[in-house]
Amino acid sequence: WSLLISAFAVTSLAATDAVDVKLKFSFKNAELSEMIERYAKVSGRKVIVDPAVRGRATIMLSGEVSQSEAFEALSDALAINGYSYVEKGDTIVVQTARTIQRGLNPVSTELPSLKPERMATWVYRPLTVTADELNKQLHHLVSKDGEMTAANGKLLFTDFTSTLHRIEKV
Repeated sequence: WSLLISAFAVTSLAATDAVDVKLKFSFKNAELSEMIERYAKVSGRKVIVDPAVRGRATIMLSGEVSQSEAFEALSDALAINGYSYVEKGDTIVVQTARTIQRGLNPVSTELPSLKPERMATWVYRPLTVTADELNKQLHHLVSKDGEMTAANGKLLFTDFTSTLHRIEKV
């Protein structure tokens, strides 16, 4: 499938649990497109999916879960397959992690929240060591889809949020 545009009523990720709708969101070796379509239908979110998004995953959630728990599981399944998402207004755009990393991901000097899993850029200013030295020591910690660059005394990490949190601990 090339594009999925779900034209249901739109709510923000933060507001999806406001109605406290619970749903079954488990899949066994299912196509990502099937998972995305199910999430779009139950959440009422608009979703645009790049035609390059393909793959399978298994999500095992027991019982019924909230919409935000379903979205967290979906974002993990996307990341496992090398994809991420970005919110553009009231629409979720799903693309390869590299594509999002190169243009659409949010940039912040604050470490982004761990969940849901997504690509983000974290700008970090080291206090006791130079950015160039840290870049040499930590460059191996980024994922296959991530990047780390030293510029103007700062480090720019662009990666999945779970990797950014792992780097922050180091």
